Amino acid sequence: MQKEINYQKEQVEISKNISNKVINTISDKLSEHINRISTFGHKKINYDNIEEVKKEVTSMQKFALEYIANVNSLMELSKTQSEGFEITNTNYEPLQMLEETESLLKTKNKSVLVTINKNSDIPAVLYGDPTKIKQALLHLYNGVLNISKVKNIELNTSYLIVGGLCRFKASTEIDTKDLNIEYTKDLKDTVIDFEIIDRIIKLLEGKFIIVQDKDIVKIEISIDQKYIEGYYVKEKVKSTTNKKIKYKDLTGKKVLIIDDDKQRSDELMH
Repeated sequence: MQKEINYQKEQVEISKNISNKVINTISDKLSEHINRISTFGHKKINYDNIEEVKKEVTSMQKFALEYIANVNSLMELSKTQSEGFEITNTNYEPLQMLEETESLLKTKNKSVLVTINKNSDIPAVLYGDPTKIKQALLHLYNGVLNISKVKNIELNTSYLIVGGLCRFKASTEIDTKDLNIEYTKDLKDTVIDFEIIDRIIKLLEGKFIIVQDKDIVKIEISIDQKYIEGYYVKEKVKSTTNKKIKYKDLTGKKVLIIDDDKQRSDELMH
């Protein structure tokens, strides 16, 4: 019992140290942005030179957006440390979840091409927390943009079913020449988006790794979820529509009934 208590204390201390590293990093960035914004009003600009004015305004807009993004990230980090941050499991369709996530990421930055590769044997229904998974993928995207200058993010996903569990993996790779910071082993402890991912994945009892192999940095998350048997996707979804998922208790077993509208080109068969 004492060993377990000591272990828990050590984990709490490690978590505090990691959070302090992240907060100190963000604090430095916020200070830089605030100083830049505060000195902008005193900067001498040749207003007769339209190109110079455009350049300064664009630069200031970039700094302001980065400042807002860092403040939002700090707020997200604080949420992951609150008592209300917990798992909300439900039956959901992983294909729909990935398509919604991809659509969201494509609207965030028009200058960055985002592709989520989906394997053909994706399960129709899983039992897990799709909202937390979406959050992890969103911060994975943000983290990649924060540490690199890539203009094309390719996210590879896979599902491996073993018994009653399904292991979901999502990964992306970055060439070291595209990094705008030096790769270190504690990268996920100093980049706030990666720290948020780490907390989400730990809550879901999954794994989050960042490793370098020669000239490639690989970032990967993996999560085990409950596989709901007896359902399959007949055809690839061509349009996203609203569905009603109902549950009926028949002879002690829950049966999933999908009520789709006629515009959807696929159907989930039992």
